[in-house]
Amino acid sequence: MARHGRPGKAGAPDGARGNRGHQAQRRGVLRPVAARLPLRPAGRAGLDTARAEQPGLRQADVPWDARAVSHPAPAVTVHAAVDGAIGTLTLDAPPLNLLSDALRAALLEALDEFKARRLRAVIVRSGGRAFCAGADLRDEVKLTPEQVQAFLDADEAVFSALAGFPGATLAAVDGYAYGGGFELALACDIRVAGRAARFAGVGVKLGLTVSTARLARVAGEGVALDLLLTGRVVEAHEAHVLGLVSSVTDDVDTEARRLADVVASRAPLSVQANKAGLRHCARLPLAEAVAYERGEWARLQRTGDHKEAVKAFFAKRPPVFTGE
Repeated sequence: MARHGRPGKAGAPDGARGNRGHQAQRRGVLRPVAARLPLRPAGRAGLDTARAEQPGLRQADVPWDARAVSHPAPAVTVHAAVDGAIGTLTLDAPPLNLLSDALRAALLEALDEFKARRLRAVIVRSGGRAFCAGADLRDEVKLTPEQVQAFLDADEAVFSALAGFPGATLAAVDGYAYGGGFELALACDIRVAGRAARFAGVGVKLGLTVSTARLARVAGEGVALDLLLTGRVVEAHEAHVLGLVSSVTDDVDTEARRLADVVASRAPLSVQANKAGLRHCARLPLAEAVAYERGEWARLQRTGDHKEAVKAFFAKRPPVFTGE
């Protein structure tokens, strides 16, 4: 199973300006998490948002074509930045941001760092013509049967780290999200597409299987069967219609940042509980799911953030959430 930017700030969302917990971390700078993970200055201007013009989908661009992976491997970089309570990871491994061992390791280290800093939202974005075009076939074709499980585990470690991140994770997709890149986007909580976004589960074109676990949970079994049995490419507008993405926009980075700002202004414990609860309850019979939800409601009702929200409501001011 080879699994194969930054805007100027408009108005702050409700509660964002008054949220000291959110503002306290403004313009924080991460230490480099690895030598291959160069760090740009924090803040929106520090991210490389230049985009190559999107070409039409040609055979030479299709990631499972040998021509797309026949060149020497480029240097792998992931640029990490923190602005307030929001972290941004920019994939920068041209031309297709393939999921190599180095890229996986860099993403995991950066996510660990963001988690340690208790960031409230993480945006995953890319430069160039691809969000992520999946596995590097140069690595996959060399695998021995004994190495396959480790290869798959390395992919899943990244996807699980995104899905299990305590705050919200957002995929800002502009360009190809194929195979493992599609899975990378599916592992995020929220997906936003640029006009040039393209999605495909390409397992059937490689004689493999991919995205059977996550795609149906995001878009339903019917959509998942359509996409996975055909391996067809879905353009941005159709992805929105199918429920794969929340919106399609001319400026995917601006929209992703807007959503991240909104989430970061909300009560962190509540964000965590809603995120974890949705996934946990999906596996339970209805009565057990309702019981779980009631237990979480009672737990959160005792938190300082809930008390602060009630005070702020009656005082007609934005709440100041601390995550306690």
